[in-house]
Amino acid sequence: MLNGIFNNIEEFNSDKNAKVRLFPNPTTDFITLETDRFYSDFNVEIFDVSGKLLLTTSSLTINLKSFASGMYIVKVKCGDTTQELKVDKH
Repeated sequence: MLNGIFNNIEEFNSDKNAKVRLFPNPTTDFITLETDRFYSDFNVEIFDVSGKLLLTTSSLTINLKSFASGMYIVKVKCGDTTQELKVDKH
């Protein structure tokens, strides 16, 4: 972390082979996912807190503007690794 610049980034590293960052968090409209390298098999699913699937995409930039305020689970598949991150939508 550099002078608190990354305070609003959700980062998850479940193994040494895949790392995904999600920012900004919280957000009011778009989120961006950043990976440590290119994955040919990359998929994103967004769920509400009740587990309902709301969106499936392979995009690294996702528009949440039409989503209601609240917490969402962002499930990211990078190759053989699946990671879950939380995003707070305002």
